[in-house]
Amino acid sequence: MKKQSKIFAIISLIIVVCALAFAIVNQFAFKDFLVHPILNFLLFNAVCFGVLLLVCALLKKSPWHFFLSACLICLSALYLIISLVKPWWISLIVVISLIAIFVIISYIFCGCKTEEISLNNSTDYKNYKQREKEEETEEEVPQIKSFK
Repeated sequence: MKKQSKIFAIISLIIVVCALAFAIVNQFAFKDFLVHPILNFLLFNAVCFGVLLLVCALLKKSPWHFFLSACLICLSALYLIISLVKPWWISLIVVISLIAIFVIISYIFCGCKTEEISLNNSTDYKNYKQREKEEETEEEVPQIKSFK
């Protein structure tokens, strides 16, 4: 297992344990905090894993991690705002603006990697003739010895 995977697993375990502790304290000490302790447990997990995925996305420059972090953070923001603020349209405006911010950050940090591939501008791209020349030079025809 890679060192980075071990660190990610340890942080994930710490997040789940802290969320469980938060839900237990929420159940016994603050009964009317937001909606329900199980939903608060899920909220805590979503926020922490969203931030963890955001850090991974910034380190790896991965659009997939940006997408996952945006989903988790936007869902948790939607839950928080609906629980705390009564007009529903405020939560809609906040979530749409969060999605726009994540799209902009994702494009700034990751760029459009698929454009290089589709336009064949990648440094590793070789057209058919270049690949054919490589195959010809690598493959040597064995010499056939005649029988006398």
